[in-house]
Amino acid sequence: MSATTQRERKFVRAWADAAHGAKLADRAVLDAREAPRLTPELANAPYTIAFLPVLQLYRALGFDPRQPFRRRLDHKLIQARELRRWAADVAPSTEGLCARYAGLDADELRRRLEVDFPVGFLIKPTLGYASRERSCFDRTEEVLAEMRSGKMILKPLADPVDESYVVQERLRIQVEYRVHTVESSIVETLSTERFKARRLAPDELLPLHGFVRSVIERLPPAMVQSTMCGWDVAKTEAGDYRVIEINYAGIHPVFLPGFQASGFFADRMLGPLCIARLIEFCEHRYKRFIDIQPFCVEHPALEEQYRLIALWRRFERIRGSITGLTAEIESLFGPVNQPSWEISSGQEDGAQRYLRYMMARLQNVQDTTI
Repeated sequence: MSATTQRERKFVRAWADAAHGAKLADRAVLDAREAPRLTPELANAPYTIAFLPVLQLYRALGFDPRQPFRRRLDHKLIQARELRRWAADVAPSTEGLCARYAGLDADELRRRLEVDFPVGFLIKPTLGYASRERSCFDRTEEVLAEMRSGKMILKPLADPVDESYVVQERLRIQVEYRVHTVESSIVETLSTERFKARRLAPDELLPLHGFVRSVIERLPPAMVQSTMCGWDVAKTEAGDYRVIEINYAGIHPVFLPGFQASGFFADRMLGPLCIARLIEFCEHRYKRFIDIQPFCVEHPALEEQYRLIALWRRFERIRGSITGLTAEIESLFGPVNQPSWEISSGQEDGAQRYLRYMMARLQNVQDTTI
C-alpha cells in the first residue's frame, strides 16, 4: 500500500470518527463497495457509471427516484405545459408538432411556423439529452426532409405523451446557464455558464438565482419534492430570464431507461468536484453527516472516483477555512488582488496557486506582526 493511500485511509477514518459530533442516526455512508449492486438501476450508457455516488446520495436522502416521472416530466412537451401552467411567463412557447399542425405537408408546415413564430422557431425531440452538446437541438430540416420523403406524416394523437417532437419559440440567447437544485433549494456552488463551466460573479448569480427561486415558489410540490434538477436557464439579449428546460435526476422510464442525472456529475474532470459540492450542500441542507468510503479493490475505477470525491471534499473544507481566514486578514490589512478561483478543467492548478498565495499572505502577516 502506498504512503499516499495510507494517509487517505487515515484521513477518511478520522473524519468518519469525528463526524462533526453527528449521531449515528444522522449519518449516511456512500460506500464504493456497495455501489456496484446499484448498477442495474443506471441508464444503459457508458458514462452513467459516474452517477453511482449521486444515486447513493439520492437513496440516502430518502428520495423516490421515480417520483418526477409519474407526471412524465422527462417529456419536453409535458414539462413545458406544466411550467406554463404554473408559471406562464417563464418558458418559451412550446407546442406539440402533431397536435398543432396535423394534416399539413412540409411546405405548408414551414409557412405556418413562420407565421406563428415570427421571431423564429426550432423543432426538438420530446425525449433526449445533451442536444446542444451533440449539435442536434434543432431538427427542423430533418423533420421537413422526412415529411417530403413520406417517412413522416403529421397525424392527430390521442395523448400528448405520444408526441415525438415539439416546436418551440426560438430565444435570442445572450448566455445560457446551468443551475442545480435539490428540492426547493439552489446549490449555489454549482451554478455556472452551461458550455464553459465558468465561475459566475456575485452580480451575475444574484438575479439568476432570484429568477429560479421565483419559479420554484410557483411550482406544485410534485414538481419539487424529492428532486435533484439541472435547470437550463437562458438570459436573453433583452436581459430577461427564461427556463429552457429542467433536467430531472432519477430513474427515467422511456429514453435510456434507468437512473440519470446532470451531465456535470459525469464529467471526467469536473464530476468529482461537483459531486463533492453537492454532498456538502446536502449535509448542511438536511443536517446529516455524509461519509465517503472510497476503498473498493474489486473495482479500481470506482475506487478512484470515490477517492477523488473524498479528496475534493477535504480540499473544499480547507478552502472554506482559508476563505474565512482571508476575510480576517483583509479586515486587518486591507484587500488585495487574489488569484481567480475558477471551476474549470484547470481547477487543480488554480487551487495550488490560491494556496501558495494564502501561504505567502500568512507569512507576510507573521513577518509584520509580533
